[in-house]
Amino acid sequence: MRGCIQDTPSVHPPARLLIVDDDTNVRNFCARLLRHHGYATATADNGRTAVEMLHEKRYDLVLTDLQMPEMGGIDLLHYLREQHPDVDKLVFTAFAEVDTARQALKLGAFDYLTKPVDADDLERAVRRCLELRRIRQEKERLSELVVMYQFSQAIANSLDIETQVMRINAFLWQRFAPDSLSVSLLYPEDQCLRLLAYKTRHSTGPRAAQLPLAADCSEEQLVQTHMQLIGGRGTDIAGLMAGAVLRTNDRPVGCLHLTRDS
Repeated sequence: MRGCIQDTPSVHPPARLLIVDDDTNVRNFCARLLRHHGYATATADNGRTAVEMLHEKRYDLVLTDLQMPEMGGIDLLHYLREQHPDVDKLVFTAFAEVDTARQALKLGAFDYLTKPVDADDLERAVRRCLELRRIRQEKERLSELVVMYQFSQAIANSLDIETQVMRINAFLWQRFAPDSLSVSLLYPEDQCLRLLAYKTRHSTGPRAAQLPLAADCSEEQLVQTHMQLIGGRGTDIAGLMAGAVLRTNDRPVGCLHLTRDS
């Protein structure tokens, strides 16, 4: 049995940047410049406002000043490291705050830019940061593919498939922290696809135990039936984190589906 990973859509939305600075001129300058280079930008006037915005939307990169009222950049970096470790960080600093900027690097900031911010330096730093982010995500994706292969092998070699599925389900939930995870397997003798595991951040348990499905079904039919079991819409892969059609002897026998809200 092997896992065949579905392709995700090739059109990627622009990177989402949050610019945090109490200086209106700096905020507007950075936002206009980075929008010109194709990024989606939002602004906040201090760390407290930025935290509220991070509760509402996902951002790929936060660019923050260090000295701000209510909540400064160092406190914001602490918050990001604890609550949003997947968000990258750049900091703005004055020449007199270089030691503080070095502290920011220890808290996970990719780099720091001295004020007044130079347009070319800003664009270059953002581009380099996002390029490294893309490389890191590709490595994580490769790691996911390896896990999917190991998942398929474990099921293929197990005499107690349902117990093995439960164990791997728990591992994947802890390893990748998805918003939902579901696993189904085809039972030829019963001519049905059975949902063996279904979990979301709000509930645990199948929405339907099984649905009719012929043993000689196509991959498309299997995926559609799996999505019906979990209340999805056909082959819709909105929010798809990873999807694997499990196969043995070159025929589809199950489906693994992980999602994460954008």
